[in-house]
Amino acid sequence: MIEKQHNLLSKLSLPRPLYFPSISSVKTTLSPLEYVKIMSSLKSLYPFFLVSAYDIAHTFMSESNFIEEYINNATSKGITIMIDSGNYESYWKASSWSPKDFHAVLSKIDCPMIFCYDSQSPPQDINQYKRLILANWAEDVKHSKGSVLIPIVHGTKENIPELCQYIAYETKCPIIAVPERRLGDGLIERSKTVANIRSALNSNGVYVYLHLLGTGNPISIAVYAIMGADSFDGLEWCQTVVGPETAFLFHFSQAELFWDNGGYDSENLPYILKTLAHNIEFYSGWMKQLQDAIRSDTAIDFCATRFPHNIYSKISKALHWKKPS
Repeated sequence: MIEKQHNLLSKLSLPRPLYFPSISSVKTTLSPLEYVKIMSSLKSLYPFFLVSAYDIAHTFMSESNFIEEYINNATSKGITIMIDSGNYESYWKASSWSPKDFHAVLSKIDCPMIFCYDSQSPPQDINQYKRLILANWAEDVKHSKGSVLIPIVHGTKENIPELCQYIAYETKCPIIAVPERRLGDGLIERSKTVANIRSALNSNGVYVYLHLLGTGNPISIAVYAIMGADSFDGLEWCQTVVGPETAFLFHFSQAELFWDNGGYDSENLPYILKTLAHNIEFYSGWMKQLQDAIRSDTAIDFCATRFPHNIYSKISKALHWKKPS
């Protein structure tokens, strides 16, 4: 199974870094099925997105088969989809969500990458927590249809690098995921934690992707990518509108101030669709430019050029920071 996971990831040929627009029933306007339809229609512009296992299972009865069909069809047509564990939605909805519920979804969805069922309140004892992650990962692998099963590691900024290194070594999984909120209190502190995780993962002697959960701010994505993160997901694309000139995020109701920058002002589309298309067009361009900059080792120059001066001046020291030996 381990070899199959590595082979599947290599076949996907994912660009790095990569942002997955998240689809969720929490704090969003449309239904998960509607967002899946929108992202599927934008395949030629941006063929990546993430959807929650909880939402797949709890979609209205009249839509339940449709969302599974849309996801499986999207995957067969070349869209790369990540399936989230569903614990985010169950937490905010105060709803029961068990490994058994999660495994039922895994049996229905043919998806290349799936996040493991994770404990939102991990044990204080680090060795006990390590055993729990490994046990959950092994159980999820049994119920998958050959997908890459990605362990999610919680912890503190102090112990999460060592936890990631251990779990990556024991599972031989090609991707490890960490919630951004676990990295520290602010962008600069979190960026240093990312660098520490990257150093710890590299000590295993094989490159392992680092995915940050809940990271959709364009500036944060660029900073974390420079420090060693590879992929991200977040709801910003459907909760806010991005200003193309600054990469700042604005209230959704201010979208019409930016439509002409993306060419959607003249389109005969509803307000929300016009805004989502504008955002996806921005993220498509931003990520391609960032990928080119990372590949050519000019990512810091990219930040200096694209970030507003006052933002870059505050973050530049962190971008040059190296983990102490």
